[in-house]
Amino acid sequence: MQAMVLAAGLGTRLGPVSSHIPKPLFPVLNVPNLLRVLVRLRDAGCQKVIVNAYHLAPLIQNAVAAWACGMPVTVLVERELLGTGGGIRNALSCFDPNEPILLVNGDVVTDMDLGELVRRHFASGADATMALHQRAPWNRVSVKGDCVTGFGTDLPNAVAYTGVAVLETGLVASIPPGPGSIIDAFTWAIQKGRGVACYRIDQDCGRRPPYIWEDMGSPAGYLAAHEALLSRAGNGLYAEPSADIPPDLVCRDWAVVGAGVSIGPGVTLEKTVVWDRCSIPAGTHLTRTVVTPYGPLSA
Repeated sequence: MQAMVLAAGLGTRLGPVSSHIPKPLFPVLNVPNLLRVLVRLRDAGCQKVIVNAYHLAPLIQNAVAAWACGMPVTVLVERELLGTGGGIRNALSCFDPNEPILLVNGDVVTDMDLGELVRRHFASGADATMALHQRAPWNRVSVKGDCVTGFGTDLPNAVAYTGVAVLETGLVASIPPGPGSIIDAFTWAIQKGRGVACYRIDQDCGRRPPYIWEDMGSPAGYLAAHEALLSRAGNGLYAEPSADIPPDLVCRDWAVVGAGVSIGPGVTLEKTVVWDRCSIPAGTHLTRTVVTPYGPLSA
């Protein structure tokens, strides 16, 4: 299996912090999300992964080079921002033309079964299979049975695209070179009668909710991803051993504290993430905040 991770976006909703670190390298439970995605792809059986980059591309290149993921990972730097469709079209020559491509957005935090998605795609015979679910306010994909029928609709049966899909290389080859959206490729496949299959992760995955899926492209989504992951462990404080945490720290609901963090006495953290090597002054009370070396983000 081969895969591509879309990691070229500007991350404007996470500014100004995203001016210093690209969104895919934002830590989730103290691990860069891009590394989390790569590990999941490896565990799903991927043998080759392409990561596209544009914004702060050298940071992504250096990070990937430093990780031992147990599979070949190539960073493809774009000369211009190509979008979700243009990005995978630009990488087409890097892939085996006889195998489909598993496509994952680099800002998605999920525990969906990627291997099952690929198996469903092979069984469908379609040009693409989209992983979908009910999730307001993103319900813009119209479906009928196991097929995707259109986009941009507010019909009652509309569902949301998770940012994860499987595409045949022939469909990728149909995407015009240059900037573009992957939705245009899905629309083309539907119009040509080649088919786009629907894989409902909220219904078809053979297990009961809750499952985890969050878009960490905004401060609220970033914090929601941590809350979803920590809820599996009963919430509480998730801290690296090297953090300097005073005995009177108050943790309400949950908090994540990175390596080398220094926290003064009398601090309260509530639904807050503190990045590596940050300091929290004595007496501080933080709620729904991301503390970074480049300034705070609030939901």
